[in-house]
Order: sequence, then structure tokens, then C-alpha cells
Amino acid sequence: MTVPTVYLSTDTGAPILTGAMGSLVNLLDKCLVAGYGSTKATATITSSGVNVSNNDTVTIDGTTYTFKTALTPAANEVLIGASAAASLSNLAAAIGGYGTSGTTYGAGTTQKYTCQTTALTSTVLTLEAITGGTGGNSLAISKSAATLTLSGANFAGGAGSDTKAAAGWTKPYTSTGSAVFKQPAGNGFYLNVVDNGPGTHLGREARLTGYEAMTAVSTGTNPFPTVAQSSFGNIARKSAASDSTNRAWMVVADDRTVHVFCFTGDTSGVFSAWTFGDIYSLLSADGYRTICIGRNAEASTAVLGSPEYFWLTNITTSAQGTLGGHYLARRYTGTGGSHNCGKHGDAALSEQTSGPSILKGEMDYPNPVDGGLYISRLYVTENGATGTNKQRRGYLRGLYQICHRVDNFNDGDTFNGVGEFAGRTFRIAKAVGSTTGGSGAAVAVETTAWDTST
Repeated sequence: MTVPTVYLSTDTGAPILTGAMGSLVNLLDKCLVAGYGSTKATATITSSGVNVSNNDTVTIDGTTYTFKTALTPAANEVLIGASAAASLSNLAAAIGGYGTSGTTYGAGTTQKYTCQTTALTSTVLTLEAITGGTGGNSLAISKSAATLTLSGANFAGGAGSDTKAAAGWTKPYTSTGSAVFKQPAGNGFYLNVVDNGPGTHLGREARLTGYEAMTAVSTGTNPFPTVAQSSFGNIARKSAASDSTNRAWMVVADDRTVHVFCFTGDTSGVFSAWTFGDIYSLLSADGYRTICIGRNAEASTAVLGSPEYFWLTNITTSAQGTLGGHYLARRYTGTGGSHNCGKHGDAALSEQTSGPSILKGEMDYPNPVDGGLYISRLYVTENGATGTNKQRRGYLRGLYQICHRVDNFNDGDTFNGVGEFAGRTFRIAKAVGSTTGGSGAAVAVETTAWDTST
């Protein structure tokens, strides 16, 4: 059994998650690989309120952005807007890799991966080094624009050491806005994250695929899901808009499994969630027990209207059904490749009667008979070779169904286990907003050692 770490967007020095390309990769890098907690260097660009002129420039860490009344177009050109504030916003979009390439800024402009936009007003653009500590103080910034003022010739304020340890994963391969993360224990499989605006929805979403082995980003053997199962893999929703708005998030991870929760802003207080890593398998020496769970469709706007919105909290009405966006590396036999699977909690305590739905419970809370709070494991199931016979493969590590109506709880509530869960502690991750009451989605995340199969 291994103890997970809970990473929160409210932690000191935590990475930010936005609709900018690469922000999910940066978040995963800090939580899984590098750690965080040191102070990050910052810089500001302040406008006088008077618009910039044609051919004015700002240079950040070796990249020169040139303001243009009309794009020629060329890489790193920034369109001068109708106001000084609009021009500053267009510069922020070029740096962050959001907005519309070829319209807001020149086609071929690539996101700046050494710094990011953390705040933008009508007159001040605030930038922050991606990596904390004194190293960020070496990022140079200059300008040739009479109406702009810089905080200094370099970013400043970077200090200290990372205080929140990473989960111990490695990042063997990277490319622009994308990266591969490898489990340090368990099956040692790979998570491929493409976060360079791969679809028409740009930085709102990233693409996820598991691999048994890899040699480069998006290059490897035995992907799950396969291209035939999904041409883009699974989807991780990051933000309601391709912009610099900071989104609240929680990541819970150990050396085998990572669960990611993000409040995207599509609907107030409602999270999206996805997971990658080993399940607890009922099969001894199960070398293919790794699962990839995410959305199985792309969406430019709010993704309500189907239970896929909650991805990680999807369940099947049938205890042995399958779900879109749920893929094991292989079946329990070790044969074949990527296998579409399903999951369920305690179906008897759900009112759902047909089709897949969000995970929920209907018990009174507390249970009037014994005053208890009841949870259930989330069991992973798979179809047999014929597609008709069904098997229980195991259960998700660290996640549980709450068997009561979720409007009895608040996001972040904690509780201690008793009985078979004695000695364990749990934190509630809850989706609210338009899904309150009996239709709400929530899970209990274990914050003590997760069950580990061999």
C-alpha cells in the first residue's frame, strides 16, 4: 500500500491551470515529476492607457513580439487592438498560446513555455516564471514602446526551494505543449498528454492516451484507447474558454495512479475529472491492470447533456456494463489490446434505472439505523471474449462511491473510516451547481494508503 499526496490549486506556489496550451502538462509535471512550493519570479508590463504603435516590440526570454496594425502575417506579430487594453490582451494571448492564431497574433507563434500569464487588467499584464526558485530571475524582458513600462530588465522575486514533493513519476519525452509521464511503480506504463491545442477547441481540452511502451510523444506500442476506438484518445477538459482564467483543481496521486479534478467554469461549481494508472486487480501478477478514463468526445462549450460530463464519476446501470472513455490496457487474460470496460458502485443504493449515469447514492444521511456514513468501492468490469459473458477485474484505487445524497456534504469535507475501512481517512470531491440533490455527483477520495495489488 502506498500513501497518496493531495495537490491543490490553493497550495503555496501551486501551478496554475488555464485554457492556455500546455497548462495541463505543466500541472502534471509539477505534481507528478518536479514538485512545487518555491516562490516564482514575476514581471509586469504596464500600459499608460495610450495604445502602442506599429512596430513597437516587447521581448521576453529571447522572443520578440512585434505589434502590427495589420498582421503580415508572421510568427510573433501581435495585432494592435482598438484600445491599449485590447492590444495588451492580444500580447497576453500570444504569450500564453490562446486566442486565435492568425487573427489575434501571427500564425506560427508558439506559446512561451518558460513563463505564463497570471493576471491581466486593462493596463497591467502580470507574468510568472513556470519554474519556481531563483532560476526564474534570469528571464530577461525588454521593450521598445513609449507607452509601455516594465517592472525591470529581468523577472524578479524567485526564491526558495520546492516544499511539496512530487509523486515520483518521470517525464521521459516532451514536445511543444505535450509530454509523456511514466509510472515509477506498478505496471510502469506511460500516459501521453497532448496539450498543444490538438483539436478545434484549442486549449480548452487536452488528449490522453495510455501506452505500454513509448519511444517519443504519441509514439509507442499498444495504446489504450486505440485509434480505432477513438481517433483522438480520451479527452481531459481544462477550461470553458481558451484564455488565461485560472481554474481551481485537485490532483491526488501516488506512484501508480493519478486522479485529476478540475472546475472548468463550464458550470459553476461542477468539476470534470479523469484518471490514469493501475487499478487494484483481483488477478495476481496482473501485468495489464492499467486504466485510462476520460471523456470520449470533444466539445467547444459546456459539456452537459450526457453523463460523460463527469467522466470519472460515470457508472453503468448494469453492474457489468461498459462505458465510453474507459479503457484497460488489455483484458485479464493478457490477450488482445486496449479493452473497453465499465465501472459501478453499489447499484442497489442508486435510483438510476436505465443507461449510464453519474455516480450517486440515495441513502438517508446519516443512516438512521446506526448513524453511519456508507461508501462503496468502484468496481471495474470487462466484457468476455464473446461480448456477452462478463467479469469483475478489480476496483479503482483510492476512489469510492458515497452511498448518500450528495447535498448532505460539502466539497472538501473529510471523514474517518470504520469497520473494514478503519484507520483510513477520506476527502469528498463534490460536483454541485445545477446537479445538486439526488442528481449530484461526488466521490470519496482516500487520503491514506491506497490498496495495491501485485
